Amino acid sequence: MTLVGYPPVQLTTSRSATVGALRLAAAACMVGCWWERSCLKGKGKLDRLNCSRRRCRRARATAMSRFATAPDSPGQLLRLWRKSKRDRIVTSVVDAWSRTDSLPRGEDAGFVFQNVGPLVGHPPALWIYFVGGFCGTGANETSVADTTRHFFEKACDATQSYTLLNCSSGCVLEPGSTAPPNAQLFESNKVFSRYDLVVACDKQSEQHLAACVPKEELMMQGQQRFCCLDDFVDTCGEKEQTQQLECLLATRPTDVAAAVTICRTARFLQTALPGLQDGTAASQQSGGRVDSMQEEDVLLEAARALAAAGLERFLISQFPVHLKDRLHPLLVPEGLEG
Repeated sequence: MTLVGYPPVQLTTSRSATVGALRLAAAACMVGCWWERSCLKGKGKLDRLNCSRRRCRRARATAMSRFATAPDSPGQLLRLWRKSKRDRIVTSVVDAWSRTDSLPRGEDAGFVFQNVGPLVGHPPALWIYFVGGFCGTGANETSVADTTRHFFEKACDATQSYTLLNCSSGCVLEPGSTAPPNAQLFESNKVFSRYDLVVACDKQSEQHLAACVPKEELMMQGQQRFCCLDDFVDTCGEKEQTQQLECLLATRPTDVAAAVTICRTARFLQTALPGLQDGTAASQQSGGRVDSMQEEDVLLEAARALAAAGLERFLISQFPVHLKDRLHPLLVPEGLEG
């Protein structure tokens, strides 16, 4: 120590200065880390505040957009209401398209296949069941469900979807009435187990369906398998519906375009919503004019035809894209060509 030339006290002082410098550096590091954590914490609070503000702005923008698209007329309210009812069956329709056991359903459900492997190569199919009462009196009494089924089959033939969509029909009777000869009665226990979708064609059959729907159907969210024919009156555009009426109706209205507008804005197939007029009143308010009972019957038939064609278009629009390769290239329905 003497040879170095530094007295002990100076060495001690140097050591103390070194330790002090190290302690000062450690304290500065601790202060820096604390400051960094404080900054990060403050930044996190700022980020959360900004995120909350962004959520508020998005919610406010969504509310404003809903307010901007709020229905401003009874006709628009009716269209939105019909669309909301169609959305309830989308999940069940898509699931039914994706089933592989297409053959043993509907009218073919009674067949028993023994010693048969998986059914390979058969295209997907849906089975639709129409339920309705009777209209007319005496010899002119006809089944509403049979009439709707006839329109639906013609619409399937026109769009080449008859290989994918199959249908049957049955009738419901009013209390105390008797069924006409050869009438097919609606049996809920068989229909709901064999068919993919059950369609009520009038108010009476809608109430009957609601009373006999299985409890498991009511408990399943988003899996509704019954609907009303009126829900599909305005599925297509007016120009397309004009062509549909010209194809489906044997007795056309005097003005087809006006009849389409009346059917879209009125409820000929159901009772009116609260605050809305019935079919005849709404048609008169929308510019149409029902001169006689015969003209009103023609409009009622037009509404049924448009609803049947709209149902066909709606079901085809829900066809899964990944199943298109199972369709015959010469039997692809309209709307699935791409």
